[in-house]
Amino acid sequence: MANLLTALVNFLKSPSNSTHKAVFYAIGGVSYISTVFVMVRSLLDNYDLAKTGAGNSFKLTYLFLIILGVVGIALKLLILGLALLAGLWAWITWKADIYTVLGHMKDFKLTEYLTRKVASYLYTFYFISIVGLAAIGIPIYASTTYGINQDYAAFPMVTAAGVVITFLVLLAIRLVFELAVAVIHIAENTKSGVKR
Repeated sequence: MANLLTALVNFLKSPSNSTHKAVFYAIGGVSYISTVFVMVRSLLDNYDLAKTGAGNSFKLTYLFLIILGVVGIALKLLILGLALLAGLWAWITWKADIYTVLGHMKDFKLTEYLTRKVASYLYTFYFISIVGLAAIGIPIYASTTYGINQDYAAFPMVTAAGVVITFLVLLAIRLVFELAVAVIHIAENTKSGVKR
């Protein structure tokens, strides 16, 4: 993690990346200012609501509310900072691929293949989406469908079946992506062999 942060700082310090530095600082500054404004307003609204409900006298619980609110704001700002750094890292590592994809989109003769450039990103997106939906959806489905009828014995079976189905869906998607990449790889090799 320290090496990654050092690399990002060195990237921003480089004179050739002054545009990236200006854009990153502008986005970071606007994000931090707007986030702090929204969270402080929310904290003050919560304080006013608690104060109105219990009278005008200051209580120790109000102090805890403020302290917890400030700690919550600090943690959220830390998460925002990590998200901004992750966005910068993604831009640095994906920049060449983004330019390649945009360049291939203008190839109306379809002489260049885009599949190998995009397949890994699409597969990652589908993988994370399916695992996330399964992690949220399987317990909800099992508890609402079988929990309402108080058929608690079916809950573990439905959960296990959901995990197996999720695995099979991921396996099928992986095979489809591998097939598409293999076909494109064969086509690229054939095209380079014909040119020789």
